[in-house]
Amino acid sequence: MTGIILALLSTTAAAERTESFISALVADKQTVLFFELFVASLVVIYVICFLYGSHQNLNLARAVAHNLRNILEYQFVSFGTEEGKTLLKDGQSYFWYHATGRRNTSGLTVFLDLAKRMDIFSYTSGLMTSPERDRVVFYLPITNDVSMDPLTLFIVKRKELDRLRNVEEGLALESVERFAGQVIDVNGFPSDLVTMTEHSDISTALLPERIRNMIARQARNLISIHVTENGAKWDAQCSVSKRLVRVEFVLPRQKSNLPDVLEDMCQIAIHFVDAVADTKMSATARKKALELRRRAQLEEEKKLQKARAEEAAARRIAKKKEEEEAVGKMSGDKQVKYEAKKRKKELNARMKKSARKVV
Repeated sequence: MTGIILALLSTTAAAERTESFISALVADKQTVLFFELFVASLVVIYVICFLYGSHQNLNLARAVAHNLRNILEYQFVSFGTEEGKTLLKDGQSYFWYHATGRRNTSGLTVFLDLAKRMDIFSYTSGLMTSPERDRVVFYLPITNDVSMDPLTLFIVKRKELDRLRNVEEGLALESVERFAGQVIDVNGFPSDLVTMTEHSDISTALLPERIRNMIARQARNLISIHVTENGAKWDAQCSVSKRLVRVEFVLPRQKSNLPDVLEDMCQIAIHFVDAVADTKMSATARKKALELRRRAQLEEEKKLQKARAEEAAARRIAKKKEEEEAVGKMSGDKQVKYEAKKRKKELNARMKKSARKVV
């Protein structure tokens, strides 16, 4: 009787263990299924965001290209590339637009750095912080046949100036500040715009009232304006030509304002292209500009010499360390021979040096 009771109890315990195992297995399967559904949902959302964001960026780039064509129709002869493409797509967020055939400049290159709308992570982070803006840069190299005086005019948002000073590639901004060392107040400009140049005569000549009003009107969207014959070293796109006009700005959030912003920025950029060809600096301003460039060149040469000296010293230290390690691995006899050879070499060098002094 006792054996039957024990058998029943063991059977009941086994059944309970089996039932608990099956329940845990079902729970694990439900968890795995839920996780798979969650991952699949993320993939679907990512694909939808990618396609929708890419389509939005392409439409915005086409809208910019269409407006630029209408604005610049009477300023340039040809638009786009030789293959007939108006826009060059360089990824989902980067686009290029070209226009050629105008006096004083070899052409207009427009770089569009649009917000990464196709990236769900950038999109969600933009909801929690300030959203990424659509950035546009105009590059207008000045042709060599233009008689351009040595001048620099740099108009920049104050917070952008601080950013350029802090980022690594912004170290090249030091050259701009050495040339355009004078910060001036321009009548009509908002307080968050910093204007830098060599001499106040340059700003007076290059900034007539009409252009000042345009810049003030677009101050919210403007990032920087750089007019120079010495290049913009922090921007790799400016390595082709040092004589250039560079205008950087963001597109308005309201797309209905897009034509007005583009028209003002185009007029500002084209004005500077023509103004530098017609502007002749006073003797005082020209002398100051040349002196600033001479000082900047001397500072650059000193930095290069210092860097070369530090590099040579580092090489000597590394070579000496390698020699010491090699000597440490030698046997006793070889070390004695090496030291004797080294002393003889040093003695010969001192004797040659003394002979040169006597001569």
